[in-house]
Parts: sequence; structure tokens; C-alpha cells
Amino acid sequence: MSGVSGYMLLIVLSSCIGGLLFGYDSAVISGVLVLIKDDLGHDLSTVEKEVVTSITSLGALIGSVAAGILADRIGRRPIIVYSSIAFILSAFLMSFSYTVLWFVSGRLFVGLAVGAASTTVPVYIAELSPASHRGRLVALNSISTTGGQALAYLTAVVFATVSHGWRYIIGLSIIPPIFFLMVSRGFPESPRYLLHCGKVEEAEDGLSNLYPGLAIEEVREMLNQQACDVKEGQDAFNFNSLFLVPSNRRAILVACGLMAAQQTCGINSFMYYSATIFAMVGFKNPVAVSLIVSFTNFLFTWPAVLYIDSLGRRKMLLGTMWILVLSLIATAWTFGSNGVALVCSTVIYIAAYAAALGNVPWQSTEFLPLNVRSLGSMLISSTNWLCNALVSMSFLTMLDVLSAKGTFLCYAAITAFAYAGVYLYYPEVAGMSLEDISRVFVDDTTVPRTEYTQLIS
Repeated sequence: MSGVSGYMLLIVLSSCIGGLLFGYDSAVISGVLVLIKDDLGHDLSTVEKEVVTSITSLGALIGSVAAGILADRIGRRPIIVYSSIAFILSAFLMSFSYTVLWFVSGRLFVGLAVGAASTTVPVYIAELSPASHRGRLVALNSISTTGGQALAYLTAVVFATVSHGWRYIIGLSIIPPIFFLMVSRGFPESPRYLLHCGKVEEAEDGLSNLYPGLAIEEVREMLNQQACDVKEGQDAFNFNSLFLVPSNRRAILVACGLMAAQQTCGINSFMYYSATIFAMVGFKNPVAVSLIVSFTNFLFTWPAVLYIDSLGRRKMLLGTMWILVLSLIATAWTFGSNGVALVCSTVIYIAAYAAALGNVPWQSTEFLPLNVRSLGSMLISSTNWLCNALVSMSFLTMLDVLSAKGTFLCYAAITAFAYAGVYLYYPEVAGMSLEDISRVFVDDTTVPRTEYTQLIS
């Protein structure tokens, strides 16, 4: 990418290890539920499966709240480092579990790490990135997440026939965070955070290293622009400044609404329970079939990286969400009657989801000014994990109560409602600087005014 130094790219890709582990640890449970059998003392009941699956989301909710508060006190980078350490410890705890309680404890602990990383990494990358490439660089974190999910399914296939193979599947997740801890010692803190703390010289040094092609005068001009953003609300870091300032309130409502839609469209019923679903409809090797789903997710996340800054967030959402609705309806009608058709409708759903809704909501921290960005990121991420937990802890029960057809039609109705919300309220901000984006939400309007869309034309 022109305008992105090799050093910046190294930092972004290394930070995306948090996304990789987010994906790996969220998807790995799909194969583990099929392979674990009675290794924890007995075969897991339906309720125990839902608890084991959803407890990570609840842990992530707690971790995202803690990270949102601490990121403006100790910095973005330390949060990512601490989450890497937590990933390592949780992998050991789960790999050596012999009771449901210990395994659930490990899943809770990895949730804390996932929540902290999912809150902090997008903010860290966004604050380091130039406006022209910010969308693509933040989208690399989503690529890492879907890549982690694909890797989890692939690892499950490899170890499916190995005795106690699920322990190896989980244990291998210690490798990426160890790598990050090794390479990240010299990584800089976010220049915007340093300015927030009054560390102007450190911020200038950081920008000079991130943008080695710029003259010192250009670096200082960029620093002054960012300093203005810091100064606007430095005295108002609290919930009041987020919800009582109209532009901030509109921004956080749109961001959290889209994040809720990302989860309540039912994505994690496929990602967490795909092996279970395909076993229910008669596939002899459901873990291998699930691999098709995960690689589709990984493959179709790439359009978000390639086109999110040129096509724009809004157009990509509106161009794919109607496909989600139709594919969910198709899934409802084919479940239990035609396994091949079910796989096809699932693949179409996953492809449409990955191309936009799977990534765009994580860009929404760009809506917020610096003084509430970490707090807003916490709420956005918390919305994700709360809705994630609701879906993962209710899916098997919904199948029993509503049937498969009723469950997927419910997800289709929610997604159709979300499409209307995006059409009415989600603005286009591609190509705008973080300092300019807050202007979009100043006026109480459903879609951005012409003067703001002209900024990106």
C-alpha cells in the first residue's frame, strides 16, 4: 500500500494476532464440542454445551469493558500485551482440563483476553493509520479473525482422529501470542494517546517512525491536526460527554446498532455450532463440512480489505445485507430436507456476511472523537459480546422450541430490520480523517448531508 511504511505494516499485522486469536478461540469450540466426548468426566448435555460456548462471550463482555476503561489510563499497546499473556494462560488451563468446571473457567479466561483485544486492536490500528488506508488496515484485523476461524476448523480436521485431539487443537493457540510478545517490544504507543497524555515529543518521534517519508514540518503539521482533536474534549472523558453531546450520542447509537445487527443476524449459530448443525442433518464428517464454511468466511472477507475505502462502508452494507435475508430464508426451508442445499445456502450467507457486515461494524470507532473513543469502543465491543452471548446461549434451545425453520426465519426478520436501519441512519465516512468524521453527526439527520459526502468524492 503506497503511503504505508513497512514498519507500520509490521505493527498492524502483529497487532492483528489479537484478531487471529479472537477468531481461533471463538471457532475452535465448534470442533471441540464434537470431539470432546466424555473427556471432562461425562458427555456434555445441551445446557453444558451452551454454557461452554457462551461463557467466552460473557468473559469477552467483561474484558471489553475493562479494556475500554484502561486504554485511556495506561495506553492501547499495554492492553494488547496483557491480552496476549492472558491468551497463553487460558490455553494451558483449557488444554489440561479434566472437569467441566475447569474447562469453563478456561473459556471464561480466554473470553477476557478476546474482549480486551477486540476492543483495543481496532482503535490502536485506526489511530496509527493514514486516512486513505485506515479502512483497509483496520479490515486486516477482520481478515485475521476469519483466518483464525478457518485455522481452528482446519486444525480440528487434522486432529479429529487423534486421541484427545481437542487438547492439541487448543494448546496450539499459545504460539501466536508468544510471537507477538517477542516482536512487539519496540512498538510505539498511539500518537493520539500520547498527545492525550501531554507527551508531545514521544508522539512526534512515533509519527516520524510511522511515516519515514514525511519531512519534519509535515510530521508537525499532522501532529498539530491531531492535537486539535485531543484538545476539543480533553476535560470531558466520561459517560456524560458520550451521551449528552448530541453528535457523540448519534454516533454511538449508530455504531452499537450496527454491531448488534452483526451478531443478531445469527452468524455465530453457524460459526459456533456448524459441526453440530451438519451432524444433525446427517453428514458423516461434520467437522470437514464446517471447514467449507470457515474458508468461505475467510475468502470473502478480502473484498472488505480491497474495496472498503473505494466503494465505501454504506454501499457495501446495502449491497450484501439483502442477500443475508434471502439466504437465511433458504436455510430455514432446506434444513433437514436437503443437506447439500443447506450447505449451499449457508455458504451464500457466510459470503455475504463476510464481505461487509462481518467487518464494517469494527470500523465504527472512527465515528468518535478522541476523548470518548476508547469509551465508545468499549460500548461497541460490549454490544458485540452481549449479543454474541445471547445468540450462542440460546441457539440450541431455539432449535428445540421454534424448530430450525422458525429459528432461521427469526434471524431473517432481524436482518431485514437491520437493513432498513442501515439505509436510514448509517453515514458514509470512507476517506475522511478521524478529525473530520465527527462533523457528519453534528446535524440530526438520517443520512449524511451532501457537504459531507463531497469530502470523500
